[in-house]
This record gives sequence, structure tokens and C-alpha cells, in this order.
Amino acid sequence: MVFYQHPYRNHKSIKLTLTNAHGYFDLGLFTEAWETLDVLPVEVRESNEAMELRLKILAATERWERLEWLAEGLTESTRGWASPSFYLVMGKAKTGQPVVSRNSIAA
Repeated sequence: MVFYQHPYRNHKSIKLTLTNAHGYFDLGLFTEAWETLDVLPVEVRESNEAMELRLKILAATERWERLEWLAEGLTESTRGWASPSFYLVMGKAKTGQPVVSRNSIAA
């Protein structure tokens, strides 16, 4: 009999670390939340859950240029995931840059 093995050795530890990062964010401890994400394995740091939390941290700390940079990269690399597009538009709006959509219809 073959048992399923989670791809991450310490699945419970990783889930706890993600929960802690969300908790720090909820408490307004944005640096701690960011640093908590940094200790996760690369595969988890690049997950939608971790990246979305990073986008939220950047928005909450008003780091608009970095938010825009990260959201733009995620928009390009994660087609179909709406969250990065939302944050990209937010970053552009906050930095005073025009928001141009590839899907917009020119009149």
C-alpha cells in the first residue's frame, strides 16, 4: 500500500507558519508578516496564498512602486488569477500612472 506524501516534509509546520504570517498581518505587524513568509520553502513562498499576502502587505504599507512591480510580474506569470491585476491597478493609481488594460476597447 502506498500512502500519499505531502510534497512538503513538514506540512503542519508550513501551514502554521502561513497562519502566523496572516495573524501578524491582521495585527498590523507587517514587517513580521513579511519576514515570516521569507522563511517558507521557495515552493510555498511562490504560492498564491503567500503572494496574495505579500500584495496585501505592500498595499497596507503604501509601498506602491513595489506593489506595482510585484503585481505586474504576477499578472504576467499567473494568467487567470484576478488578484494581481487588482493590485496592479491599485499600484498604478496610487503612483499616478495611467491604467491601460489589454482588454480595453478603444473608442
